[in-house]
This record gives sequence, structure tokens and C-alpha cells, in this order.
Amino acid sequence: MNENHDNRGAESGEVRRALSSVRERAALSERESDELLERIFASAGLAAESDVAHGASGSDPRASASRRDGAPSGQAIGTRPRRILHTAFKRTIGIAAAAVITILIVFLVREGPITLVAVPGDQLAADLPDGTSVILNSDTRLAYEMNRESGRSVTLEGEAWFDVAETGSTFRVRTQNAVVTVVGTQFSVRSRSDAGTSVTDVRVSEGRVSLEAVASESAPLILDPLRAGTVTGSSAVHVERSEAEFQDVPEWTRGDLVFRDMPYHEAVEEASRRLGVRIGLQVQSVADRRINAVFRAPLDTSTVLEGLCRPFGLRFRPAADGYEIFQPGNAPNRP
Repeated sequence: MNENHDNRGAESGEVRRALSSVRERAALSERESDELLERIFASAGLAAESDVAHGASGSDPRASASRRDGAPSGQAIGTRPRRILHTAFKRTIGIAAAAVITILIVFLVREGPITLVAVPGDQLAADLPDGTSVILNSDTRLAYEMNRESGRSVTLEGEAWFDVAETGSTFRVRTQNAVVTVVGTQFSVRSRSDAGTSVTDVRVSEGRVSLEAVASESAPLILDPLRAGTVTGSSAVHVERSEAEFQDVPEWTRGDLVFRDMPYHEAVEEASRRLGVRIGLQVQSVADRRINAVFRAPLDTSTVLEGLCRPFGLRFRPAADGYEIFQPGNAPNRP
């Protein structure tokens, strides 16, 4: 047993020396490098010694992803640094391979962004490496990067809710036409395209955020709690919202599907994303009419389609690639 203990001590020393050699190149603080080392030890089945983990006692840097409301698993790429390291250790002959460990540490900190993908019909919850919690709505892609000089940055395509960890560094969410900047708060961002025009909606639950259009020279819009802002194209527009419309987290994060005064064609598109099936709208006369509806989780495809059709006297039927909404009495519009 003493021999095993001595071997593990030697291995620990190898890892610490490898980490020290890359700390400067990776621009890591001592605390950040200690947290990385704790994850390395955990992956390799070793115990971190007190002189290594002095600044992170009891800490567990989070990098996990989970499903929402029993939905099918979404695609999560690079969200488990612990697993990346564990797999790499399995491929090495021993933890004493300091050169390999060095490469792994630099890769984890410096290479491409962490990417999360929630496919249509799925939602995804994850904790980012900085401690920020995020929930992705269906058909959403998020890329996350952390840099000591520029802070934390997220590129978003779709819709997500954020509970930003207060680390003291700036947290930015970039969409195709807008930038949202915060330090620590709870908010949601929706970035979709409407008739070819990029639209970004931001709703603030706690804290304050700034919202600016990428292509505009106007000053950023400051959003306080229970306020929302919209960027359509390149113009930032402030939109007041009543307190009743705000909750701790958006209803969709609990699996609900809610339409409040939404154009009908947008509601159909959102239902298609959430259900994970194509829904074609064959009645263009209702495309811009408004709909209010609430569907509670778990979502049932037939119930949602019936709820979309009934207010306008429409029907739905199976199609070759999903469903279509049509006007009763009209001939089928199929090839």
C-alpha cells in the first residue's frame, strides 16, 4: 500500500509540474489552474493534495448537460470537460505522461468553443464551465467561449434562458443582429428570422442588461428587471412588458408551449420546432392573424394541432413529411 501511495504521489507531482508549465501559456490564474487540476485528479481516480486544492475546497466546476421534462436527449458537444479528460487518460499508458496532459489542458482552455445543440422536439439544460446555467429551447444552437481578456462570450441561434454566474467578468450573448451584455442576472434571449429579417427579443427577470444592434451606431439600450427589448434588423426598440408576463424563468423552460398575441404563422413555426415535426400551413389568409394559447407539458402533438386549428375553424391532417393545416372544404394541396 505504501508503494502505491508513493507512486500516486509521484504521479501527482508529474501532473502539477505539467500544469505549471502551461499555466502561463494558457493565461490561467492560480485558482483556475487548481480547478482544472482537481478535475484531472477526479478523472484519473486520484485524490488532490491540500497544497493543490487550497483555493477550491469543496468546489466542483460544473460542466454538465441534462434533458428537460423527459424529452429525448439533445446533442451536446464538448460540454463535459471531465469526460474529455477521462477518455484521454484511458488512452494514455499512465498519468505520468506529462506531455499528453499538457496538450489536454491547453486544448480544454484555449481551443474552439463549447457547443450545445437542442434539436427540434427537444430542450436542453446545461451548466457552463463558469457556473452559468442555461436552458436551450428546441432548435437552438449555442457556442460558449471564455477568455481572460474579453470575458465570457456566447453565440446564440435560437432561444435560451440564462442564469449568469457572477464572476466579475463580462458575459455577452451575440446573435446575428444584436449583442446582450451582462455581469450577473437572469434573462432570456430569442433570436429567430421573420420573413428574412433577424429579430432578437430579450426579457430580463433579474439584474440589468444592455442591448445593442450590431449594425447600429446608437447607444445600447439598458433593460431593467421586468423589461424587454427587441432588435429588428439593425434598430433597437424598447418594449414595455407588464409584470404579470414575467416569471422567474420563461414558461417554455418548464416544457410548456405558450402563445401570447403571436402571429399565427410564427405560432405554427414554434409548434413545429417544439414538437419536432414539420407543420405546413396551407391557409395563408390566417398567417398574420394573432393567436393566444397555452399548452402544458408534456406536449401532445394532436392536442397542440387541434388547439392551433380550432380558433380559426381549420383542420389538420397527416402529410408525407409531417402535418398540414388546411381549410375544410378545400381540395388537398399536394403534388
